[in-house]
Amino acid sequence: MKHEEDPSSWSEEGVVLSSPPSLRLEVAECLLSFYRAGVHCDAEIICGSGDDHPTSVASIPCHRVVLATAVSGPLREALAEDAERRQDQGRSVLLLPDHRFEVVAAFLDVLYGESDRILDAE
Repeated sequence: MKHEEDPSSWSEEGVVLSSPPSLRLEVAECLLSFYRAGVHCDAEIICGSGDDHPTSVASIPCHRVVLATAVSGPLREALAEDAERRQDQGRSVLLLPDHRFEVVAAFLDVLYGESDRILDAE
């Protein structure tokens, strides 16, 4: 398959396949519902819990594909490396202990299209 300029179109042997906006929206809504329910999650972010205990952590299940398509190069590379290491073990794990749960959760909400909120920097 050859990627065209429009990310919703692909060409295979001269045939252009295109997904309608309604299908893209349906896929996004499906991923959001999976995220909310914790279904089909193949990644987990371990972050600071946000409480007063500096060593306490929280875990947020999510989907590698959402992270990989929406994050910077270094984080994308870390995901790919972790996926290779854990090929037969299940979930990828991203360790972000210096980031509060509320901030990571808000970031994921935005990635999944659930919210456009911005937290106050404290």
